This record gives sequence, C-alpha cells and structure tokens, in this order.
Amino acid sequence: LKPQSVDTIFICNVLHHVEKRSAYLPKLRGALKPGGRIVVLEFHKRELPVGPPPSMKIEQSALIAEFSEAGFALAREHTFLPHQYFLEFTGK
Repeated sequence: LKPQSVDTIFICNVLHHVEKRSAYLPKLRGALKPGGRIVVLEFHKRELPVGPPPSMKIEQSALIAEFSEAGFALAREHTFLPHQYFLEFTGK
C-alpha cells in the first residue's frame, strides 16, 4: 500500500495466519492516512463451534500488546460478537 493512502484497514479472522506480525503491523501503520484506523476481528482463544483450533488463535490481550508495540493505540472495543473480539486501533 502507498504511504498514507488508506482511511480504514479491515482485517477479519486472518491475523492468526500472519507470521512475523511484528514486521507486518508497522507496514500497515505507514499506509494509514492521519486519523486512519485498523479494525480487527479475530476469534477468541478458546474452543468454539467455528474458526481454527485454540492453538492457532491469538489471545486478545496479546494482540493488543502487538499493536501497541507497532505504534497503535486501542481506540474502541466492541463486545457484541459471540465468537470474536472486535477491536479498533489508531496510530499513537
């Protein structure tokens, strides 16, 4: 993505497949326009009737820490989904 070219990046149920997220997330930050956000949905790290096995899932607190280390701040958390967490991040 071109620098500062995107208002919103929406990532749904795929971050658990991304290896080296510590290198990937800063690249996303560079693509965001000022005031842009990243919206993430990921499965809760527990047995669920849908999604990958728990061993593949990312604990919510761990994902928040990864985004923080990449220069993001948690802006909003939504709790209405039964099987996923729904987080919005902005640049710090």
